[in-house]
Amino acid sequence: MAPRSRKQKAICTEDGCDFPSSSHGLCKKHAERRRRGTLTKRTLPDLPGERWAAIEGHPEWYVSTAGRLKSARTGHEKLLKPRWVEGRMLVGDKQYSNLTVHLSVLRAFRPGITGDPIFIDGDPRNCCLDNLQWRTIDDRRQRASAMAEQSDSRWGAAFAAYWRGDNHALDTFYEEMRRLLIVMVPRKIGTWSIGYQLEVDDVIYTVLAKVFFQVHAATLISLDNMPAYVCTVADRVLAAQWQYARHLDNDTRINRDGEEYSVADAIGFFYPSAELEAMHREI
Repeated sequence: MAPRSRKQKAICTEDGCDFPSSSHGLCKKHAERRRRGTLTKRTLPDLPGERWAAIEGHPEWYVSTAGRLKSARTGHEKLLKPRWVEGRMLVGDKQYSNLTVHLSVLRAFRPGITGDPIFIDGDPRNCCLDNLQWRTIDDRRQRASAMAEQSDSRWGAAFAAYWRGDNHALDTFYEEMRRLLIVMVPRKIGTWSIGYQLEVDDVIYTVLAKVFFQVHAATLISLDNMPAYVCTVADRVLAAQWQYARHLDNDTRINRDGEEYSVADAIGFFYPSAELEAMHREI
């Protein structure tokens, strides 16, 4: 049986030192120098035209205009390697949670601006400052207004006027959608077998609120068949109510007399106001 090989001790990370490390990757001598503040710090060479800025809330972490992140927590500068996760470049370690690289670049060098971050060349791996910009609400409204003006929808002119500043341009649109939902929502509820109360007005209010916030944020990319889109939003709201009600209906417990009872029966018919308020907070 071959003898076990002894595990080699890590070597001090200081350049030119071959002594075993004893603390934070340094030998005793260099660890003492760090404690005294006399240890020479190792720095990373900058790329041409590269500028660095501290990351707020992450001491000793820095981000550059070239889309690079580094850490100086150990006394030496170390380049942080990003990971590609679900279409974004992320950086993180055991102490700090994942940081989105392109957002860190924008927040460090273009603070005070809010909106949607976009990549000029369309490549989300290119996180250089020159390739990034904020798409503000004004930018979205201009794009949405141009889309509405070119649309064949009978609501195109009204949407374009709203995004140009006419706050009452869509009053007729919302009233027509409300009348549509008054017919659609009860029909949908009537297909369910569970008996509980569902306030139609609350559902309609939630649906129109969701649609309003999307219109106000100018996130719509098309006006084709808007009634079908509003009905789709309503169907999602009702599906959430249905799942919540089924959960209550299936939840049975034992009372003091040892008899089973339904939670839905105990609290009376289900009223969705609390659930709707939770939905409003998520919008």
